[in-house]
Amino acid sequence: MRRIIKFFVILILLVLVGLVSIPFIVPVETLKNQAVAQLEKFTGRKVSMGKVSLSVFPNIALSADDVKIGQPDWVKGEGDMAEVKNLRIGVELMPLFQKDIHVTDISLDSPKLHLIKQGEKANWNFNTVAAKEAKEDAKSVDKAEDRPEAAPAKKGAAAAPLRLDSFSMTKGSIIFEDSAAGTKQVLTDANVKLLSKDLPKSLKLEGDAVYNGTKAAITLTLGSPFEISEGAASNVDLKATVKDISVAWVGTLAMKSGKPVITGTVKIPELNTVTLGGTAGKDAGGNAKAAPASSERWSSAPISMQPLNAANADVNVEIGKLVLSKMTLDNVKAKVKLNNGSLNADVDEMKLFSGAVKLAVT
Repeated sequence: MRRIIKFFVILILLVLVGLVSIPFIVPVETLKNQAVAQLEKFTGRKVSMGKVSLSVFPNIALSADDVKIGQPDWVKGEGDMAEVKNLRIGVELMPLFQKDIHVTDISLDSPKLHLIKQGEKANWNFNTVAAKEAKEDAKSVDKAEDRPEAAPAKKGAAAAPLRLDSFSMTKGSIIFEDSAAGTKQVLTDANVKLLSKDLPKSLKLEGDAVYNGTKAAITLTLGSPFEISEGAASNVDLKATVKDISVAWVGTLAMKSGKPVITGTVKIPELNTVTLGGTAGKDAGGNAKAAPASSERWSSAPISMQPLNAANADVNVEIGKLVLSKMTLDNVKAKVKLNNGSLNADVDEMKLFSGAVKLAVT
């Protein structure tokens, strides 16, 4: 018995010595060069990294500073598509021997993403052979798992080839520009935390950010996050708060020809258009006061319809209370269709002055 115990003690010590020696046996610079080469092959873009470090306790972890992915050739003078001040990825060792990837954590410090769409071209589409092969491999794995005759997973084995326990992003920013629509959306001070552990089948996140200068917070659940870019629809459950306005959306989201396609139902308990553009403080009851009215009732400035080209949608909109400058509408229910810049809205129900109103807008 003593010999057996001594054998296992020696074995454990040898394993520990082997783990500790990994960073010395495998040069970090070699890992860095291989990672850059693989990323460049996948994206077809210029990739660079700063300092890279490797640790083995309590899990294998790779940390990289100043990671940058360049823009495609057709984007001129816009800097990099993506950059991260610090990227850290942790992976459990033992599942790797079973050809499973158990990612314990991914953290992004101060990431910046610059998304650009010009007509049918979008800089987040990686049209490389490696990217296409990866997508095909992902599809084949999903199909194999969905077949009823597929063999059940062994006890203790991961249910999917990839598992992610923790994800966090701090101080992130995203800029989205659509040259055709003439729009630019800016998201700053973004903080995101992963709530689910069932990737790639589902994704649940919560976060907060400043959107176009306004604070916002969201909780988002996507049914098939990795299939959206392929044109497949993903189930969506979104709850958001933007400038004291609460929005809930349950439906589907897909990307077709580089444009979001939205369906489902959007519910807004109260939408106050009077305070939407700003307030003049609060009254004695703590309610927001409207900003001083302009000397003109309507602005004479032309209104651009280009933002309508940003997405296609077929949604039901329900607003519990819609506050306008001179009246309040209750229980507004409408069907809204947006197709390539053409807007159709049919108001099925709207209560006004103790009566009901129906109207259509095109």
